[in-house]
Amino acid sequence: VAKGMTEQPAKTLDAVAEIGYTEIGLSQLYGSTAPQIEEMLKQSGLHCPVLHLPWADLSDANFPAALERCHVLGARYLFCPSLPAAKWTTRAGITELAEVFNRQGAKARDEGVILGFHNHAAEFALVDGVPGLARFLDETDRELMQLELDCYWVTKAGQDPVAWLLRNPGRVPALHIKDMAMGGGFADVGAGTIDYRRIFRERKRAGVKHFLVEHDQPADELATARAS
Repeated sequence: VAKGMTEQPAKTLDAVAEIGYTEIGLSQLYGSTAPQIEEMLKQSGLHCPVLHLPWADLSDANFPAALERCHVLGARYLFCPSLPAAKWTTRAGITELAEVFNRQGAKARDEGVILGFHNHAAEFALVDGVPGLARFLDETDRELMQLELDCYWVTKAGQDPVAWLLRNPGRVPALHIKDMAMGGGFADVGAGTIDYRRIFRERKRAGVKHFLVEHDQPADELATARAS
């Protein structure tokens, strides 16, 4: 509901709650402040367990403000969905990324927040014969860095979401739930080709606590939220 959150955030949150959702994940604040969003959440009855942050906010200078947004909104998880693409192409680059997440993940843990990464498709490209994401997860401390698995992008990369859940028991507190149309585009959840029943069967082993419905290109955001 990015468009609605930009144009009419309070009305949009109320509508999402009326559909029956109890939680929402925010990729940004859409022009509002964290206290303003917190008040809107309170009025709607929604909770926000998950926030996103850009790569720039993982710097030592910006990270404290990102943690403060989590505290204001009551978010437990802070996921970064985009890292410098060039870093994913070499083992040395992936090690650099892992070092950042381990360092900032320790700071987050000290403040009661869990830092993590949200995947797309590119991170599954092989680096010396191994998917880059696998190397990244192996080089990060599972207690300091967890994963928000986007099932659409895992599938788009030719991978199996269930295999990645099984590979990371207890390390996947959140799933992005969006479906794939026959041609590979986006579909409302349940109207596409991804077998979510099979994925959900592994939710407990993976440690999944939050299921976040998403559609990257909805014709009508609230209609998609209802249908999904």
